[in-house]
Amino acid sequence: MDPTFDYIVIGAGSAGSVVASRLSEDPGSRILVLEAGPDERVIHSRAPGAFVGLFGTERVWPYASEPEPAAAGRRIHVPQGRMPGGSSSINGMIYIRGDAKDYDDWVAAGCAGWSYAEVLPYFRKAECNERLADRYHGTDGPLSVVDVPYRHPLNAAFVLAAQQCGYAFNHDFNGASQLGVGYFQVTQKNGERASTAAAYLRPALARGNILLEIEAEVARIVFEGRRAAGVTWRRHGQVRSARAARAVLLCAGTLGSPKILMQSGVGPAAHLRESGVEVVLDLPGVGRNYQDHLQVLNYYRTRRPISLTGQDKGLTALRNGLEWMLFRRGLLTSNVAEACLFADSDGDGRADLQIHSFPVFVPDHERAPPEGHGFTIGACDVRPRSRGEIRLAGPDPSTPARLFSNALSDDRDVARADSTYSGSYPAASK
Repeated sequence: MDPTFDYIVIGAGSAGSVVASRLSEDPGSRILVLEAGPDERVIHSRAPGAFVGLFGTERVWPYASEPEPAAAGRRIHVPQGRMPGGSSSINGMIYIRGDAKDYDDWVAAGCAGWSYAEVLPYFRKAECNERLADRYHGTDGPLSVVDVPYRHPLNAAFVLAAQQCGYAFNHDFNGASQLGVGYFQVTQKNGERASTAAAYLRPALARGNILLEIEAEVARIVFEGRRAAGVTWRRHGQVRSARAARAVLLCAGTLGSPKILMQSGVGPAAHLRESGVEVVLDLPGVGRNYQDHLQVLNYYRTRRPISLTGQDKGLTALRNGLEWMLFRRGLLTSNVAEACLFADSDGDGRADLQIHSFPVFVPDHERAPPEGHGFTIGACDVRPRSRGEIRLAGPDPSTPARLFSNALSDDRDVARADSTYSGSYPAASK
């Protein structure tokens, strides 16, 4: 007989770790958490500046889109975390909430309860900020938020240059306004990454009512009629299953969640039949309306060898590694993307461009970076209009889903990206 839990949480990532922790506050509940990846407590995840060493490993889902017609046939890479903490265990640790007006737009579109005024108390409840304590920030939550511990000279030059161009310095991108240039706050604690696994899941495991099953790749949600009654997964070649007395919570991310739903028979009926999956419920919207903040990277050479390129070798690498291991400080506490400019390209009073400064030539997946020393300016369109979709590649759960991002298919996204490098922002944003 399959074991029974009150709740089964699929995915121990940014959402799943928080959900599992919250559920475990009831000592009478038994929770099973299923995570496809291995243990996250490795040096490349714990040391903030070492996260680039995770890419290309089993701890990252190497998602990539199909060749995109509007992006000259390029495949858009969307790496996602594959371990407890999910993408919060591999990302740049930037603590950013988005613009307040974006939440109010959701309410206007019918998402009751998601206005900025309604979600702000939960942001404050989650946050333990080392510097800020006001109507926007909390100091007693489980998630540690700190100022960037290390500031590279090239990022400092970016912040200064933006101010010389007329942009105001912003000391808090999560405060009254996002607009302006400044340094991020990051999710770190004592010089280490503060992923949701570290902040929520690992402490919650001490309560004794959560079973975390790692290296567990979910095959499908088991339905009894239209009720999610359990989950089947594969671990080390063996098929396992469990029942859920109260609920199955799907927290497998933007790409993983619709894939699991569809391989479980919930999704567009015609597509499921074409993929060899028995239909449980025809839900045409599953997998649709995919959107992402495409980043456009531009490279610039430096006159002197001052970028991060080449600084991670020999005695320098040894010194940086020892400084972090012994004191939890120095270059390895940097998140690399330390500074940013939020700009308003269309004059509506809120940021639509997030322009990052990187003190190194950032690899761009299928485009090799230049040789030598330099820096990267990466612009993200944070309110894209292009929409894509996720589809199954067949009935086998181990086969990756197909992503059609449709990047740059909307001309307005192309115009916004072009404005980044032409400098054609309205004066009101400066």
